[in-house]
Amino acid sequence: MRRLLGVLFTVAVGAAAAYMLDPDRGRARRALARDKAIAMSNRLNDRLEGRSRHWSNVARGYMADARRLLERGRRTSDDTISRVGRSA
Repeated sequence: MRRLLGVLFTVAVGAAAAYMLDPDRGRARRALARDKAIAMSNRLNDRLEGRSRHWSNVARGYMADARRLLERGRRTSDDTISRVGRSA
């Protein structure tokens, strides 16, 4: 079984090499394969960049919420302190 898979793999690699190294159409096939690989890389990069931007915005939102809660807590403390000071 292992030997059969080895033979099939060797035949597939040979066929791919013959297809890509064909003297008549090989250059166009290689250019097409290169262009498709570049396009796929660009699409992946755009998608990852979009996800990165999304999670960065989510993190900024959490930071803004935390800042707002801290500011609200400080205002309450300042109000309490000033009320206590006035009553004394």
